[in-house]
Amino acid sequence: MVEEGRKVEFLTPSQSWNTTSPTSSNSRGTGASLAQQANSDATLTCSLAWLGSSRDAASEARIKYQLTQPQPAGQNGLNTGPGFSASAPSRSDTNSNPHTRLSCLQPRLYLRSCTRNRVPMASAIPKWTPAPPTTSDLPWADILTVDLSLYDSGDRAKLVGTVSTALERDGFFYVTGHGIDQALLDRQFDLAQLAFDAVPLEEKEEHRAPIAEKGSFMGYKLQKWWEIKDGVRDRIEHYNFYLGHIDPTARHPKALRPYVEEVKAFIEESRQKVLRKILSLVDSVLGLQDGHLWSLHQTPEGLTGDDVFRYMIYDPLTEAESTITNGVMLNGHTDFNSVSILVSQPIAALQVLMPDNVWRYVKHRDGALVINIGDQLSFMSGGVLKGTMHRVVRPPPDQVHLRRLGVFHFAHFLRGTSLGLLPGEKIRTRGHRVFEEEVPTAEQWEQTRIKSYGRKELIKGGEYDIEIIAGLQIRHYH
Repeated sequence: MVEEGRKVEFLTPSQSWNTTSPTSSNSRGTGASLAQQANSDATLTCSLAWLGSSRDAASEARIKYQLTQPQPAGQNGLNTGPGFSASAPSRSDTNSNPHTRLSCLQPRLYLRSCTRNRVPMASAIPKWTPAPPTTSDLPWADILTVDLSLYDSGDRAKLVGTVSTALERDGFFYVTGHGIDQALLDRQFDLAQLAFDAVPLEEKEEHRAPIAEKGSFMGYKLQKWWEIKDGVRDRIEHYNFYLGHIDPTARHPKALRPYVEEVKAFIEESRQKVLRKILSLVDSVLGLQDGHLWSLHQTPEGLTGDDVFRYMIYDPLTEAESTITNGVMLNGHTDFNSVSILVSQPIAALQVLMPDNVWRYVKHRDGALVINIGDQLSFMSGGVLKGTMHRVVRPPPDQVHLRRLGVFHFAHFLRGTSLGLLPGEKIRTRGHRVFEEEVPTAEQWEQTRIKSYGRKELIKGGEYDIEIIAGLQIRHYH
């Protein structure tokens, strides 16, 4: 525990940091953005302001803690982790030197001072280098954009209209102005790369996901688990964190363990800055009370659904494989969950089946997120919201030789949530009952789809194959 009277309030790296007087919690100045101050090959030496030892001052300071991978308490009770080396001043020193010196890998604090030290960081890992965007003239999908920077500016009605059009027509839209710093997005690609390149196959096998046994992607889904077509198996690998099951750190591969707290912090950023706002806009689209959908994703006590945070990599198909699959790397499908969030990346391979029944590419946009609705929210909306079919195909010639790295956040309803119809006005007037028989819960649907996807014998067709789940015909496009 940080002792009483020490202000330790964490910020996201994209926020500006403030200086605080050691004698007054109301005296603040502003400095440069932490995102501009920090980088992957330097540490920052930071001074925390000392506010005095009175209980009132400590209460006023609203002490918070969010250290990267906390370790047992250090000297004088100051909590440390791999991103922190700390020494607390003795009580007798506080009058002459009212600061605690910290070396911070990822400072998220109200700081009095912060100076750069050019020393290697323990968290320095190979940087992901994004591919140049394709120069090919491709059939791009006309996908709408939701600028979340307008969310609190009085333009909510405009945002609701855009979300309504996108989800009732396409099921996909871009999100910009989300407030997640580009450096944080890039960092997740660094970690994704690490998950595949720094973990040997033997260790990946130890962390293999129990897909067939439990209908869970927790851990590694290795290559060649799914059949694409006529005996050709996938060249896709992914590593999955399940929210609520991320701890203990030891459950993850050794190379990822120092960065688990970063992953948790990023998921929370995505939930609060993107998912919660998107769900609020969808509430308005469907005529639900504001906050209704969020309450099905998180309780007031903080209990959440089993969101899946995924690192995913596609190795190129061979020419022979591509000939058999017609260039398809991942068959056309709808997502299994409620809302999916994809960090845009430059290799052109994701296609959406648009309303005119034509497959079109999703174009990369720097810093943007790509949002789509999954089965579960589509079912609960009575089909008002469209769970759009999408697939991944071989990239164009100038990118065909590249590995395609992806970062995804798949949001999930709370366990036990029924996939029956929501009470929204638009659902009552325009929706329809989806399940004629027993209505499954969110996790029942998820587990069934995970177990069967790419493994079950399907009813073969020309354009797509069919699978029957809970009385519904599920299409798998070639």
